[in-house]
Amino acid sequence: MLFQYTSIDRSTIRLIRFLPYSTPSNIYLSLEHLPYYYHHQQHPPHPSLKYNALKISPPPPPSQPEEDRKPLTLAGRTFLVPSPLWDALSSMVDRKFELATPLWAEYVCVNQQDEDEKYVQEAQKGRILRCARKVLVWNGVAVEEEEEEEEHL
Repeated sequence: MLFQYTSIDRSTIRLIRFLPYSTPSNIYLSLEHLPYYYHHQQHPPHPSLKYNALKISPPPPPSQPEEDRKPLTLAGRTFLVPSPLWDALSSMVDRKFELATPLWAEYVCVNQQDEDEKYVQEAQKGRILRCARKVLVWNGVAVEEEEEEEEHL
């Protein structure tokens, strides 16, 4: 059965977490909501509310053909993601890189079928990245921390 999103309000973002039985070839993720995420920028958030953000460089095309997507398991359901995102997540599992920290990955955390949600989340993307504990960048070979000097979207 395929994954189905529930709606979120404007001040909420979705985050994914790697489940402990994930392997580089079988990725299992949970999905959680973080309401009022931007308030955490002004007040030190509880450590459990920190998250990282993942950027894919270059970003996958908005409407990648289904044959160019790879499956993972999201909240117990099959979910197809662009190959570069799957490769980044697989690399993170393989290297055991930042697996305990919740992760914001646009293609999974934003409902790509909901135009209103995409518009709202795209408008907040800079804030989402600024509020992240770390911004990780997949360059096609490895996931690396984004340099501090680089400007967020």
